[in-house]
Amino acid sequence: MPRKLLALVLSTAALLVFASPPAAAGGAYVEGGAGYDISWPQCGGPYPGLPAGTFGVVGVNGGRPYTSNPCFADQFGWAGGSGLQPTVYVNLQYGESGAGPRTCMADDHACLAYNYGFGAARYAFDVAWDSTGGQSQSVPIWWLDVETENVWNGDTGLNSAVIQGAIDYLKDRARAPGIYSTAFQWGGIAGGFAPEGVIGWVAGGEDENDYGRCGPLWANGFTVMFQFLVGEFDQDVPC
Repeated sequence: MPRKLLALVLSTAALLVFASPPAAAGGAYVEGGAGYDISWPQCGGPYPGLPAGTFGVVGVNGGRPYTSNPCFADQFGWAGGSGLQPTVYVNLQYGESGAGPRTCMADDHACLAYNYGFGAARYAFDVAWDSTGGQSQSVPIWWLDVETENVWNGDTGLNSAVIQGAIDYLKDRARAPGIYSTAFQWGGIAGGFAPEGVIGWVAGGEDENDYGRCGPLWANGFTVMFQFLVGEFDQDVPC
């Protein structure tokens, strides 16, 4: 099957409608194009070049939820230097919180996990806003980083509650949520959880031609790009 050309430019209002496949907005993740993602490990070092038409993705956190990337504002400026709208990603892991949109009993771990994920996304949203003086308000797609390097519960249902909480916060803010992971890691963390209206970004590619990575992270999922390492930087190629 030929690869799909993904010209993913939508208005903010259109983000509230998740068609099939769901669309990532703002900027262009287009076949034949490329991009890079950077975060706190690149603080104090060089950033990859971003020629016109190349997209940039920037991590809001310092590797864990409820932390901040001290270079986010500078890197956000880098990502917008190519003329395309920057996009961002947020780190997730398992946790529980009594503070949030749901009132939870002390032993209702799914409820507490949902609040934790919701709060992690809200924290990142606020950090991005404050760091950029509100410029991040224009970012239409927010990726949620779901990897085994961070701490997760042995119960995939509880992990899914964290992820759903973060997804719901982003949708409440009229942002298009996406998941960054691999099929193996996603299965180990979230089991058969198949979030609706959420796109995928897959790690672990061998090179820029590894389009086999474009398979879905979950049943009926839709992957829009994959990542591979080139030199010291992560490069991203649309599917």
